[in-house]
Amino acid sequence: MKTLRRIAPALALLVIAPLIAEFLLGDFNIRQIGFILVFIPQYGGGALLVRELTRRARRGWPTMLLLALAGLLGLEVAAVALFAVWSQRAGWGPVQALASASGAILTYGWMSLRRLVVQGSTALGVPSTPIDVVGQAALLLLLLGLCYWAWRRLPR
Repeated sequence: MKTLRRIAPALALLVIAPLIAEFLLGDFNIRQIGFILVFIPQYGGGALLVRELTRRARRGWPTMLLLALAGLLGLEVAAVALFAVWSQRAGWGPVQALASASGAILTYGWMSLRRLVVQGSTALGVPSTPIDVVGQAALLLLLLGLCYWAWRRLPR
């Protein structure tokens, strides 16, 4: 019983971190709660690592926030580096680079539009207005036009 009481906060952090990161912000709904198993290592593991490093160093909240920001920055740098290596493979050319960039841009644009229309709020929970929806739809159309323009300019 003593051991469970000691590790309960860590286990709670493992589960709460992905809930806040993915479900609270509206990326997934309650019917998709099973995805939490996929996100526990990603979000929960990172949160637990930051907590443990801060606790064992006997530091406070500023250290925890700095470690969390450093971890996020590290993940972004790793993602960019992996993509740079991956995109240098044989057979990759301008078409594949355009497809990859277009897919990422359009995915985020579409997800934002869906959130504004279906959930009626922004990612921060601010209620959306008609101008938000129109602006996001216009941005999405502009991005589609830009992707088409870039595709037409590719060498054949």
